[in-house]
Amino acid sequence: MLTTLLILGVSAVLFVQGRIRSDLVALCSLLCLIVFGILSPEQALSGFSNSIVVMMVGLFVAGGFLRFSGTGPRPYHRHVRLS
Repeated sequence: MLTTLLILGVSAVLFVQGRIRSDLVALCSLLCLIVFGILSPEQALSGFSNSIVVMMVGLFVAGGFLRFSGTGPRPYHRHVRLS
């Protein structure tokens, strides 16, 4: 239980800091849970088969395409330049 809370705490700090990409933090956390035997590989990977997860991945892919292809709306591009 202590190991799980430690992994959760470190992950939360890394998510908030934002220095490391959030997808890498999530995958490293998942890997730590598998390595320490808290989750089996089947349990750890079972969430990726959920239809909502697949839909969210598709939305991220479509959003990335719109961002990098320049076909997104103009206000979006102005917002990106301001930040």
